[in-house]
Order: sequence, then structure tokens, then C-alpha cells
Amino acid sequence: MAKAPFLLPTAFVGCPYGGRFKFTEFKARLDRLPFDWYYADTGLKTRQLLSILTTNIKAAHFGLFDLSYWNTTVA
Repeated sequence: MAKAPFLLPTAFVGCPYGGRFKFTEFKARLDRLPFDWYYADTGLKTRQLLSILTTNIKAAHFGLFDLSYWNTTVA
């Protein structure tokens, strides 16, 4: 009998992608954790940002928002 595939929990990540925030380091650390991550910057070529955000937030089990530096978009 085949084993059932293991489904990882999903999390939406809201964070700044530039400036003082080091996104590549942040993403590298998150990728080590057993989660499937949704980022707001994925898939921008085909749909509007608001559509992507609402779809990903609804699909995620958890949300992770970094407010270390003030960013109105994340807030």
C-alpha cells in the first residue's frame, strides 16, 4: 500500500522586500522550516497584486508578518 503524501502547513509571509530589511536572508531562514511559504511577490506577471494576496491569505494556515521596520504595505 502506498503511503499518503505528507502535507506541510502553509503560511503567508508579509514583509518588506527592500530597504534595510534583508529579504534574502529572511527567506533563506524560513525555507529551512517545514512549511510551504506564500510570498506576496510571486506571480505578479499574470494577475493583480490584490488578487494574489487575497488568494494566498485565504489558502494559508498561518500568517507571518514582519513589522520590524515601518512599511505601510505590510501593515
